[in-house]
Amino acid sequence: MANLAGISETNRQYLTRLHRRAKGLVDVGEASTLLDIDRVRAAKLLAQLAEQGWARRLRRGLYVLIPLEATSPEDWSEDPWIVAQRVFQPGYVAGWSACEHWGFTKQIFRDVAVFTAGTIRDRRVTIDQTTYVLRKISDRLLFGTRAAWRKDTPVQVSDPTRTVVDVLDDPAWGGGIRHVAQIVEAYCSSEHRNDTLLLDYLDRIGNAAAAKRLGYILEVQGATDQALLDRLRAFVTAGYVQLDPAVPPRGPFVARWNLRANVDAKRAG
Repeated sequence: MANLAGISETNRQYLTRLHRRAKGLVDVGEASTLLDIDRVRAAKLLAQLAEQGWARRLRRGLYVLIPLEATSPEDWSEDPWIVAQRVFQPGYVAGWSACEHWGFTKQIFRDVAVFTAGTIRDRRVTIDQTTYVLRKISDRLLFGTRAAWRKDTPVQVSDPTRTVVDVLDDPAWGGGIRHVAQIVEAYCSSEHRNDTLLLDYLDRIGNAAAAKRLGYILEVQGATDQALLDRLRAFVTAGYVQLDPAVPPRGPFVARWNLRANVDAKRAG
């Protein structure tokens, strides 16, 4: 689909109406409603527009519209976050993608991290040349998000505190524990820091490992807030966890946090 084909006046009018009302993405049901045509006609129309280069199929029944002023479909793509909001709902942009959004990292990640309570078949999905890395979560974990406006579309992203809790819960979503330590440091020195909310979220996710990792990292970084450390100590349960689960078990055991320091977090800076 390298070039745009000619379009009939009727289909041009349909396409114009869709652009005006659908905000870039449209499925068969929406097209049927917006254009006041039956679903069969809407499905055929979208398929025809895609064949002619005026739309691009993202997945079954869902299309991105190509602007009438575009010279080639390859020059146009929808914001990946908007696609994520539509395809993986209910869910939110998370992990390293949220860290970038809140300014907790200077690293650039090509893939978009998404946590979803929806049905997923594969952990990695490529849509319209963007790879989405997915984590399946339960409905009870759909909390701690904010709306980030992309163009004129609100997209749910983990709020700053939830972002930090998520990468402590599983450091792989923060690029590994050394990078997570940098994220924690950036959060604690930012305007987004909220200790009350941090403790509340740690309690709600129900994974003591996240609190153990946070307490250990804070002490390694020289934290002097004893009240926060004492509150984190209350989360410590029996059994040792790996500081970074993706790294082989090795290194010293830290009894204070029931944690095995299998990565040197002091070198995280």
